Amino acid sequence: GWTAGFDIGAHFWTEVEADARRLLSEVAALAERFGWSEEALLTMPASRRRAYLELARVT
Repeated sequence: GWTAGFDIGAHFWTEVEADARRLLSEVAALAERFGWSEEALLTMPASRRRAYLELARVT
């Protein structure tokens, strides 16, 4: 039969890197739009950051 190799470690780190890039992008956009500090944005719950991102896109 056929089997595919799957490197769980590589997959995990790819996902971590993608999440880190997304978070950095969110923080940069919100800091620029609202003038908030990185610390304030990183302590904010993800759901709240996303709500502010939506607000920033609308206004």
